[in-house]
Amino acid sequence: MNTLQELNELKEETRILSKNARDAKAGVDSLLRQRERLKARLFNKHRFNATVKDAEMKAKADEELMMLDEKIEKAELEFGNKWAEYEAHKIHIELLRSYHSTKRAELQQGI
Repeated sequence: MNTLQELNELKEETRILSKNARDAKAGVDSLLRQRERLKARLFNKHRFNATVKDAEMKAKADEELMMLDEKIEKAELEFGNKWAEYEAHKIHIELLRSYHSTKRAELQQGI
């Protein structure tokens, strides 16, 4: 973190990690919206031949919904990993900043 080039590299790495985390979150949100639309469509499909409660249960037990739930779980895990990587990077930057502040103070005091 001594040169402008190192600062720019950290900035670019932060931008990339942040973008990856946001993109992963957007993917999870999109899948959740798809799930709600699918659930509504399946409920309407089953509602013609069953009670409201039965239609809800049949919609929840549908194979297509279960497959989408698996995709959501994978996407949530991916988002969690990317967010953790981004947070670790931010902590690394804070530690570097703290180290350099301490070093600068020591140099000023002649330690």
